Amino acid sequence: MTDVESRSAHFVHDFAGIDLPLVDVVRAIEIVATPHLVGEFVAVAWNDEIRVLEAVQDRHHPHAGGPLVDVAFGPQRSRRDAVILPITWRTRTEPWVPPLDADIEFASFGPRRTHVHVYGCSELPPGSVTGTEESSLAQRLTVAIVRHVLVLLIERIIANAMPTEPSHH
Repeated sequence: MTDVESRSAHFVHDFAGIDLPLVDVVRAIEIVATPHLVGEFVAVAWNDEIRVLEAVQDRHHPHAGGPLVDVAFGPQRSRRDAVILPITWRTRTEPWVPPLDADIEFASFGPRRTHVHVYGCSELPPGSVTGTEESSLAQRLTVAIVRHVLVLLIERIIANAMPTEPSHH
């Protein structure tokens, strides 16, 4: 079996909303969307999700603490109604941390709400074959990690958002 046959990509999509205008979210993204911080988010998500998986399946999938995750962002693309941030992450330390190539789209949904979509592809761990129990488990783990990272990212965006309207005292 060739490497292409043994490793299969699968589509990943997730979505969440933020009750902030796009302009406020974009300003917060510039603070939050750093390779180091998002790498920490992926490591936290991995550790939390794999522990849930181990508990539910009553088995131990060996891992050694927090994986070292390399995160890179591509050039930000802007439209009148959205900002798209390309992202990739990879790890050299834990083959079960799913590699991801995705776009994170922050899109205006009315004057006071922003939708955040993650559209991307991930690969199964080395040696996994599509359609097996192991590949299904890997895909569920990928979805859980992407969801977890999205939640952590949104929490940090909300914490760092500066309202555009001046406050009235």
